[in-house]
Amino acid sequence: MLNVLDALSSEEFEVGLGPILPARALRRRLLRMPQVRAVSDALSRQTITDDDIGAHVSRLFSDFRAGERFEHDLALAALAVVLESRGTRFAEDFLAKLSRFRLAEMPVSPRVAAECVARRKLHEGAKS
Repeated sequence: MLNVLDALSSEEFEVGLGPILPARALRRRLLRMPQVRAVSDALSRQTITDDDIGAHVSRLFSDFRAGERFEHDLALAALAVVLESRGTRFAEDFLAKLSRFRLAEMPVSPRVAAECVARRKLHEGAKS
């Protein structure tokens, strides 16, 4: 079932996403993408796990090259959206770490992750 994760790095996904929007709008757009919903569904059905996502992210970062745009930046943004409402330590750590990245090679995913962190805090505040 890991192919749902691979779909987030596909050309079809990037083309379907359209132009890169400000982080808040991009987060909303990502929520509607079928590839993102497929990953969320796979997590809900437990056909993939947090460990699978962690291993996938590690593989993505093997393609990172300093000074070059990180080709999986949008995939990481999509994973941030998927993990936003997930109440696991992995999801919390992933979002916190990604939101703190300040790399020219990754201009999108840290901003989307920061939006996701803000939404998590908003929802946590509404629960208390």
